[in-house]
Amino acid sequence: MIHTGQVIRQFSLKDQSPQPILSSEHPFAHVPARNGWHVALALFKSPDGQLWRAHTSPIYLTVDDKSTAFKRDTLHRGRWIDKLIGITNQPNHYQRKADHDPIITTYHRAPRACPMPLLR
Repeated sequence: MIHTGQVIRQFSLKDQSPQPILSSEHPFAHVPARNGWHVALALFKSPDGQLWRAHTSPIYLTVDDKSTAFKRDTLHRGRWIDKLIGITNQPNHYQRKADHDPIITTYHRAPRACPMPLLR
C-alpha cells in the first residue's frame, strides 16, 4: 500500500499459488496527517523471470483545505514515465511493433495529460 508516494504497508504472497488466480485480503488502518492519495501496488515475477507491475487508480484523501499536489510527486511522475519509456523501447520488449506503438504513444502523452498542478 502506498500513501502519497511512500510505502505504508507491505504484504508478501510469494508462497501462495496463483493458479487459477491469486486473491488475498489485508485490512489495515491508516490515518493520514494531510491530504494525499492511496494506491495498492502489486509486483509479480512471471515464470520466465519478467517482473510485472500493476496498481489501482488512486483514492484521493482530503484532510484539510490544502492541495493534494506535491512537487515531489510531480517530479517522481516525470522520472517514472521516462523509466517506462526506456523499458518499453528495450529490444524485444514487445514482439510486435503494433503492440509497442500504442504504449509508447500513451507514455509520451502522459505529461501533457496530467499537467503540473499548483505545487506547495
